[in-house]
Amino acid sequence: MQKNSCFTTPLCLHVKRTSVLGNLGDKLELVRIAINGTHVYESQPFDVSKRSSLVPNGPGIEGQSFRAGEVSRMRLVLAVFLVGVGLGFGLLEKSVAQELTLPLAPSITKVPMDATKPVEMPLSAPEVTVFDWAFNPELFKKLWEGSLEFGINGTDGNSENFKFRIAGSAKRETEVRIIKLDILYSYASLNGTESENRSLSTLKHEWLFGNSPWSIFVLGTLETDAFRAFDARVAAHTGIAYAWIKNDITQLKTRIGAGFSHEIGGPDNTYKPELLLGGDFEHKLTERQKLVASVDVFPNFQNFSDYRTQLKASWEVLIDPAWNLTLKLGIVDRFDSTPEGKKKNDFEYFGVLMWKF
Repeated sequence: MQKNSCFTTPLCLHVKRTSVLGNLGDKLELVRIAINGTHVYESQPFDVSKRSSLVPNGPGIEGQSFRAGEVSRMRLVLAVFLVGVGLGFGLLEKSVAQELTLPLAPSITKVPMDATKPVEMPLSAPEVTVFDWAFNPELFKKLWEGSLEFGINGTDGNSENFKFRIAGSAKRETEVRIIKLDILYSYASLNGTESENRSLSTLKHEWLFGNSPWSIFVLGTLETDAFRAFDARVAAHTGIAYAWIKNDITQLKTRIGAGFSHEIGGPDNTYKPELLLGGDFEHKLTERQKLVASVDVFPNFQNFSDYRTQLKASWEVLIDPAWNLTLKLGIVDRFDSTPEGKKKNDFEYFGVLMWKF
């Protein structure tokens, strides 16, 4: 990384390691955090004039003690920062971080020891940069795409009706994998009484094999509904997929796998083993119009008459290319053959405005 990278990137992090008293341990120190070229944090360098005579475990700089294995308090700040970075960008194929190889052991200065006298020893060895990172927004844009959608309607007067729907998706596709996250939440009330409150979230990670139409996937699902017999249902499945058609106009992929589902807060809290049969379809009608659909069927291993389905379909029309605004009309259908006293089918149709990024 260039020495002046903290002045040319929106976000920069620089960390150094310093060997302290050789065999008494190392010090990991967060040196600099900069946003848009402005340093929001920068550690203060050691004041050489304040060095003191040391013996092992004795007083150090400004009264600090250099005990064996001492670590700077900024390691905690670094750890928190790296966790956040890892969650957002840890899956990047081409990392934007530069890590330098560290020596296996720090050099140690041999000094004659006299147990009756304090010994003047060097406080630190030369600095070693262990982490130098800068956020590249252009690389992020190339790897990720997504959308946000929002719809609202209501009436007030002799009858009061309110409903809104919010959803979002993020997708990252490279030569070796596809990661896709979908989140949906809808709420409605009629005359001040709640009539709908549900959500559906799915996360799929798919591993590709070059030009082969075959792939391996892992799928996780979280579903909540205030008007079903359970509070939440979690499911996890894995299997193989096959891309029958993949070009600029049409994409068709099917999948088969197995896993389990578990209902929380309902009368049936068992873990159900399930098969998974599903597929995704996408077809571009024109430069501005597209059809998108997906379906998944989950039959119970132990009883095929016990099954559930999830169906999504939509028609998307680009209405403002400058802002990437799209009109989306679609349906979501969820079916459960064992509703525990509730209705088996929940069918939703909607029209929303979607912004793609």
